Amino acid sequence: MYNNKEYCKGYRKKNRKSILIKIKAKQKENLESWLGLIPSETKCECCGADIIFNSGNNETSIHFDHRTGTEEIGGSPTHWLQCHKRTKKNEEIFRLCNFGMLCNQCNRFIPVRNRLEFLRMAAAYASKT
Repeated sequence: MYNNKEYCKGYRKKNRKSILIKIKAKQKENLESWLGLIPSETKCECCGADIIFNSGNNETSIHFDHRTGTEEIGGSPTHWLQCHKRTKKNEEIFRLCNFGMLCNQCNRFIPVRNRLEFLRMAAAYASKT
């Protein structure tokens, strides 16, 4: 007679990998469906660096900036894109969020809160000679 607990443990471990592979494939398919609405290559809106949609490299990928606090997409825009196939309704949701497309460095540099005050102070600081 086999040990049911050990069997279940091995079964879950074996199938977890299979499920993760399916999830990753679905996420990739969903991201690829957004090409066209989101350019495959563009420039960072702050510094002008070349950035690529879904490049797989954090340094060269497009990072979506939350410009406003009213987005229907709460967390990571990229994660939302991975979980939502491109449809007319989802396109409208994404457009309404008005995400900026930035490089990794600019996206990390610009604060989410008090952005304009920060930029005014940074510009005043930079203009001091």
